[in-house]
Amino acid sequence: MFTLRCTARLRKRLGTTEETASAQPSTQLGDWYAHLLFTRPQLVLCVTERTLLPVVIAAREGTLLVPRLREAAAQMLRALGGRRGGSGSRAGRDDGCRHRKDDQPTGSRPDE
Repeated sequence: MFTLRCTARLRKRLGTTEETASAQPSTQLGDWYAHLLFTRPQLVLCVTERTLLPVVIAAREGTLLVPRLREAAAQMLRALGGRRGGSGSRAGRDDGCRHRKDDQPTGSRPDE
């Protein structure tokens, strides 16, 4: 399980509401932060909380955002030489995702 912390713009685009409770992430990469980029076509920049690994995915079809993120993260980790059966495959078959408001100011990172 991980939490996808979305900016207000992205939550509005996806039509999602935030969940107030946040579980401890069960993935090695931790929670993800997501921001809607204003480009043509629209893209979403996703960054992991623990490693700051960036992944850019298409913003179309909001219901497919999480599966698209999982696949893109797995591809990025394979490209960087991630081990099979390690964090790359774990990112691709996570148990679930919660959407939550990104309450961190832009450019800041929570203390670990």
